[in-house]
Amino acid sequence: MIDIATSKWAKRALIGVFVFEIIFLYAPITMLYIFSFNEGTVVGFPFAGFTFDWYTEALTNRGLLLSMRTSATIALMSSTASIVVGLLMAIPLARRKFKAKAPIMALVLSPLVVPHLVFGVALLITFRSVEVLTNGAIEFPLSLPSVAIGHVVVLMPLIVLILIPRLQRIDAHLEEAAEDLGASGWRTFRTIILPLIAPALMAAYVISFIISFNEFAVAVFVSGPTTTFPIYVLAQLQYPVDVPQVIAISVIVVTISLLVVVAAEILRRVFERRYRVLSQTAGLLGVADADTE
Repeated sequence: MIDIATSKWAKRALIGVFVFEIIFLYAPITMLYIFSFNEGTVVGFPFAGFTFDWYTEALTNRGLLLSMRTSATIALMSSTASIVVGLLMAIPLARRKFKAKAPIMALVLSPLVVPHLVFGVALLITFRSVEVLTNGAIEFPLSLPSVAIGHVVVLMPLIVLILIPRLQRIDAHLEEAAEDLGASGWRTFRTIILPLIAPALMAAYVISFIISFNEFAVAVFVSGPTTTFPIYVLAQLQYPVDVPQVIAISVIVVTISLLVVVAAEILRRVFERRYRVLSQTAGLLGVADADTE
């Protein structure tokens, strides 16, 4: 009897679903690329002509470039802080056994299910409440640091979720072998654990940077006079004459993001090969120790 899941019709159906998903996900991005070269200011067919002028205007728009630099600065701050905090939380959750581990895990990951809009309002109220309760002794001015703090709250559970599976995959024999050779806990982490989780760290950093760069719901509440890239884009969409510039700069941002993701994937595969070699070495060491005993 032919298994339905592996039948010819099932394979065709899965291929059809995959093709539909690819078209559904990337058709809007493709339209961005197409209309970024439209000479007219109206986004629609037929084309008024082919031009590169919108890219030139976008790259010379001081306000647009300033908003991108602001978002990049915030993304760099929040991603770096989130990686550090997320790694410190992921290591005990993945490599240690202790009571109340499940509730703590649920508490750490709970921000993933809370809307960013709610976080934005909550952070704004928190910043203002701290200033009132301390009579101004502690201030949280609404600017780059306040947005970065908000993004850390949003990004940290995502980074923990990425790092935990990677940490759980590391063979315990590697740490045991390092201890047998006299390595300290810090040296074991620095020379063995950290290189092995580097692909996950890289993926987490890239994802968190992109999310922070494009995050709007939290930034709009706690940014104050600071204008991030998403806030600037939303403001410019109200003026049809500026829409082509927004499309052009969006194409540039998407292209850079895709290149970064491809580079990260290549590096991940390099580290994966290194991990397999170390895992095989650890397995041989484990067999040798067992034979000795």
